Amino acid sequence: MRIYWVDDLTLHLDALLELIAPHVARRGYGGYVRDEYDLEVKTFNFHDGTYDSVEI
Repeated sequence: MRIYWVDDLTLHLDALLELIAPHVARRGYGGYVRDEYDLEVKTFNFHDGTYDSVEI
């Protein structure tokens, strides 16, 4: 069973990544966001004090 209330908070993921990105010391993999049925994974990467945008 999947709990959706946690996924409702992913809309705030962009704001959180904006705060974290300038403090990430190394370039590279930052994590992923999965779709509702776990079929597709969208990764995000940190680099140069920012991150690659992720469409949710």
